[in-house]
Amino acid sequence: MHDIFLKKIKKTLDELSLLQYAEFFYDLSKISSIKTGGQCICFIKINKKNDLSLLMEKLALEKPAYWLVVGDCTNILFNDGLLKLLIIKLGYDFDYINFNDDKISVGAACNLQKFIMYAARKGFDYSFLAGIPGTVGGAVMGNSGTDKKGINNLVSSLDCIYIKNNKAFFQKRQRKEFPGKYRDSAINNDVIITDIVFEKPRAENNGQDQIAVTLQQDGCFIEDRELIFKKIRDNIKNKKAMQPLNSRNIGCFFKNPQNSKLSAGIMIDRCNLKGFKFGAAQISEKHANFIENTEKSCSKDILTLSRIVRDFIRDIYNIDLEYEIKMVGFKK
Repeated sequence: MHDIFLKKIKKTLDELSLLQYAEFFYDLSKISSIKTGGQCICFIKINKKNDLSLLMEKLALEKPAYWLVVGDCTNILFNDGLLKLLIIKLGYDFDYINFNDDKISVGAACNLQKFIMYAARKGFDYSFLAGIPGTVGGAVMGNSGTDKKGINNLVSSLDCIYIKNNKAFFQKRQRKEFPGKYRDSAINNDVIITDIVFEKPRAENNGQDQIAVTLQQDGCFIEDRELIFKKIRDNIKNKKAMQPLNSRNIGCFFKNPQNSKLSAGIMIDRCNLKGFKFGAAQISEKHANFIENTEKSCSKDILTLSRIVRDFIRDIYNIDLEYEIKMVGFKK
């Protein structure tokens, strides 16, 4: 089965003159932030939009589809073993930031923190996203942010590639077409985001003394800029104090349940599970909604530990925790 898939992928990439960029039987632990996972049949970085469109048109003929577009893999748990997958990472055509009047155009492969800092220099405030790892495209797919505000609240439109009738099409989608919910953009996984257009929010004082804005430079207010950088520093400082940013993890493992006043982390903590281990997988001592790879864990141990946590929460709180992370290569 894997041999047939491998031959098809090689033939497809060769026809598109992309074979030289492919890596076969690629070790997925190299790109996962939790450093676990087996191998995928093929990994490729696509730099040009036209190449991506042509590749997706070829792959559309495969039923079911065995491809996945990834960003920085900061919220993905890859299964162990050999996965029948073509992993696609977006390259330089998708990594840019352009400021145009009241809009900011960003490539899906752009680093999220780079985007936040660039925007801050222009006097526009995305500080609530400070300290969140990954790419802008990945953040939009998962509607990253806080409990009160997601990144998609500020998206004006996005460009994407979608498959219909075995053809790949570029399409622009307006904000109203993907009403983002908590940690959910309502964008299907078979849609590939290539470009995002954001609104430009001005800095907010958040109850601080009113700042007199008198000096303007390069189209942005200096006082606003200083306020934004302070908020960025404060948010990162708070994350470092509350979350295990320097460990091998994939961020918050579970969504906060919408039918409870308690967050997932607080419920797990109250079950006295901080520090609990299964194999080399461990519930973080710092934040109970993080699972860490403490030594050389495998994805199976991480999954088992997550199931133990879900069982505890179901038994004690009668709540079924939902995964916030993306599970790849696991049986449904």
